[in-house]
Amino acid sequence: MINYHKIFSLSLGLLFLVTLQVFSNPIPVFRFLLPAFLGVLAITFFYNRWYLQALNKYNIWVILRPALLQTSGFLMYLFLTDSFFKGVFLISAVLLISVFEIMLANFSENLIINESIIIAFAFCFSFFGFQWWFPNFTYLYFFGIFASLLLLARCFYDFLPQSNNAKWLNSLVVAFLSAQIFWAANYLPFHYSATAILLLDFFYLILLLNYHYIFHTLTIKKIKFYLLLSVFSLVAVFMATPWTIIEG
Repeated sequence: MINYHKIFSLSLGLLFLVTLQVFSNPIPVFRFLLPAFLGVLAITFFYNRWYLQALNKYNIWVILRPALLQTSGFLMYLFLTDSFFKGVFLISAVLLISVFEIMLANFSENLIINESIIIAFAFCFSFFGFQWWFPNFTYLYFFGIFASLLLLARCFYDFLPQSNNAKWLNSLVVAFLSAQIFWAANYLPFHYSATAILLLDFFYLILLLNYHYIFHTLTIKKIKFYLLLSVFSLVAVFMATPWTIIEG
């Protein structure tokens, strides 16, 4: 079954690529592109459910992670206009979708953290992009970033030795604080790619600190490490991005 699963995983990645490529050239036609993408999500969902049930590892939060990965990738793809970057993105998406699909039943900590970071960045980039280009729907984007990061955090915390209520509470705190940063970051004079890194760093910081706190492994050394990592990332990004004047 494992060999067949690898083939199906690669096929799902290629299906994602073909769908976006076919229905977005020469320009995206959303009345075709959106239903086609939802079809890809449905195929991925039902296949993953069948696969995990066959392994006796069925879990709705495990199935939701690939759906969040593809959804965030779809939203991020909408902001790519250069054909070269579109090609690089689609090839990268095929690799990421395939690898995470192959490792779907692997519940290792590092794998889930890496997948969560990638998904979180794509959502942050997308919603800041929507706010940059279509600023009249701020409340919708605020709800979107809250809902997406809430589900992502809930997927991440699902394997914690906590009750469902505790998992939801931790996820709600992470998502709510992240949404507040999203709201405040919109007033900064940076390109949306830079503010996306800011929100990603904040999300990553509180997600991991809370994770270690729950497992009683949070130390001053770890707090310093995650803080320095986040600060270094932000300094590097903000030094490299140009400032712009935001008109009121």
